[in-house]
Amino acid sequence: MIPEFFANTATKTIKPIFTLAAIFTTGIASAFPTDGLTAYYPFDGNFANTATGEDAATIDEPANHGASFREDRFGSEKSSIYFNGDSSYLEIPDNDAFSIVTTGALTVSVWVSPEVLTFRNAEQAGYVHWMGKGVPHQHEWVFRMYNKELTSGQENRPNRMSAYAFNLEGGLGAGSYVQEEVSENEWIHFVARYDVASNKITLFKNARQKDQDDLFDATYGVQVQNGTAPLRIGTRSLWSFFQGRIDDLRFYNRALTDAEIEELYREENSPKSSTSTSAETSSSSMASPESHATTGDSSDSGSSNIVNPASSASAAAIRRKTRVEPPTPKNVKHYDLMGRTVPKR
Repeated sequence: MIPEFFANTATKTIKPIFTLAAIFTTGIASAFPTDGLTAYYPFDGNFANTATGEDAATIDEPANHGASFREDRFGSEKSSIYFNGDSSYLEIPDNDAFSIVTTGALTVSVWVSPEVLTFRNAEQAGYVHWMGKGVPHQHEWVFRMYNKELTSGQENRPNRMSAYAFNLEGGLGAGSYVQEEVSENEWIHFVARYDVASNKITLFKNARQKDQDDLFDATYGVQVQNGTAPLRIGTRSLWSFFQGRIDDLRFYNRALTDAEIEELYREENSPKSSTSTSAETSSSSMASPESHATTGDSSDSGSSNIVNPASSASAAAIRRKTRVEPPTPKNVKHYDLMGRTVPKR
């Protein structure tokens, strides 16, 4: 396991890609996963949740704090949301649709395009929270991105992108990451899949699995809970602010399959473009699973139900929405980057 410690812990759609044999035209919507879709924000000139169907959640509209509309990855005007990196963000009131514990699984799919690679309003450790659900004493999950240019004393993680889950009180969290070269204004399809039943956090970039880690283990003891924090986009803590565009944000109340994530990446999104032809997909190799930890803000314990992902019985109970008590954690082996067993810390 690789713990991450940070100095500020106390304070704190889809590019048209097709096979050569497939062509989609305006008026013909391409297939993408709808089962379990609780919220979908296309940001086409408004902030409405356009998800429909039996799984669609009733969610209050976001409060806009200085964000504006820009062109999306297809060149369509006012079809993505832009954050200025100084103070702009969206805030959506707390809703069960944004919590892992509601069904025991949560998949978040989003397109993100950083305008800069070194953010001027970053956390002390050199990263920005660009989306997340968590305030002191009510932490759940967060997405972050590190600066390319890091100063002395900061971890050497240029433009690392990561997804984490926390206990309500914060502290160490469990997460997965991808650290690859990023370009300014590059559009990236970022998917985080949290699954209690398999006890995994899985991170995908452009339809390729980049990392997978335990959601719960005996070292970090992350037990997913339902907090009361709002969902914020463009920031999480109001200490750091993302500069760039975000588009086509989807929430699912289940763990999408790898094939479904591929479908999302390849979605044509006909309202935003007309006829499209084939394009290449990245064929980067899948990263070896590692375990990582990070820190949230310190706070008191919450009063919500606690779920231990290490237990399949717990997962079944979540889906029945009954209270479960966490079982005693099993012994967990820890490995270094070379795959050698290391003592538990």
